[in-house]
Amino acid sequence: MRAIMTRVVSPRPPDLIAKFVERTALACSGLPKDIAKAVQFLASDDPSFITDKILSASGGYQLSRALRDRMSLF
Repeated sequence: MRAIMTRVVSPRPPDLIAKFVERTALACSGLPKDIAKAVQFLASDDPSFITDKILSASGGYQLSRALRDRMSLF
């Protein structure tokens, strides 16, 4: 079976990655293990009382974006 690389998983230019990282609240890029930890948490019994929420494992990208949008209003 031949692996097909899509645009989603293809390597990104370092300057594009740096731009993304600079826009995250944690100022670092995530690793596959970071996503795996989120999946492991959701698959465990720990979140048994959590309902109707979206878990965003993005290093705070959405938070940083929301803050930038709000700051641009002033």
